[in-house]
Amino acid sequence: MDYESRTEEGLLKALETAGRTPPLKLIRACLERQESLTPGLLAMFEESLNDAWEDDDDPRWFRLVHAGMLLLAYREPAALPIFEKLYTGPDDDLDVLEWFETDLSYYGATAVPTLLRIASLDSGEEYHYGRSLACDTLSDIGALHPETRTAISAGLRALLPKLRADGTVDVPPDEFVQAWTNIAIALGELQDEESRPLIEAMFEQDLMDEGFIGREGYEAFFDAASPRENVNYQPFDILEMYEGLHHDKKYEESHTMRQGLLRDQGFLPPLPEGQPFSNRLNDWANDKLLGRSPDAPKKLRVGRNDPCPCGSGKKYKHCHGR
Repeated sequence: MDYESRTEEGLLKALETAGRTPPLKLIRACLERQESLTPGLLAMFEESLNDAWEDDDDPRWFRLVHAGMLLLAYREPAALPIFEKLYTGPDDDLDVLEWFETDLSYYGATAVPTLLRIASLDSGEEYHYGRSLACDTLSDIGALHPETRTAISAGLRALLPKLRADGTVDVPPDEFVQAWTNIAIALGELQDEESRPLIEAMFEQDLMDEGFIGREGYEAFFDAASPRENVNYQPFDILEMYEGLHHDKKYEESHTMRQGLLRDQGFLPPLPEGQPFSNRLNDWANDKLLGRSPDAPKKLRVGRNDPCPCGSGKKYKHCHGR
């Protein structure tokens, strides 16, 4: 299809209705028209934060992803406040962030103030995915761009409690803030010596979530030759990302077709009847209102990190859980 000759409105419409795997020619055409498409993409990205389509298969669910990816590829600064809204949303609504993860590091120093605000989000003792990603992204930027390291480290240190003169951490009894662990990891990856005595004291006082990192793991960051060795940076490449989606789609279709042929020929057993997914509310209703027997078979529950039921071999969150 000829996307080069389409108007900006036509390209935006095609992008909005493209579904999970837009044609690569469409993405390339959008990349070539950065200046003229930016206003429309910003509007689409902002509006999509409130999308609530009735049909789960509505292709417009993916317009947030496509608009965000293109604005990220443009390194558009005006998109950063929208990304901030996205990353600071309720944690239960943040699965969409798995599309972006730490890719905001592609902005470099431009994203640092935004990411520090996200990192300062207060969720008490509760883990918050967007805040965790912001801390990871800040350590990536600091490792890749040494000139940003001082500002990033200072901004993260400001989010931690203070160290008293006697070497103890100045926090009320029984206070625990989950964000401290994410911040400590980022500062460790950046080999920030100034915060090291404080963070070691926080380990001593059980103020770190050692399910994320233990003291030995934290101290090992300082044994690396440089912060670059401490981060697992994956360069952002929008075309490579979409090529991967097309490859996954082709593999899934081919795999499904082969499995179907083998079942038709009797080499594989037929698929079991579909089981409805369940959630905690459904389980409570079955147990309390319907008196379900404890021995009754349970409905299929698929976690984000479980294998996808489609048989692709990928995790549910990276396949049909997106």
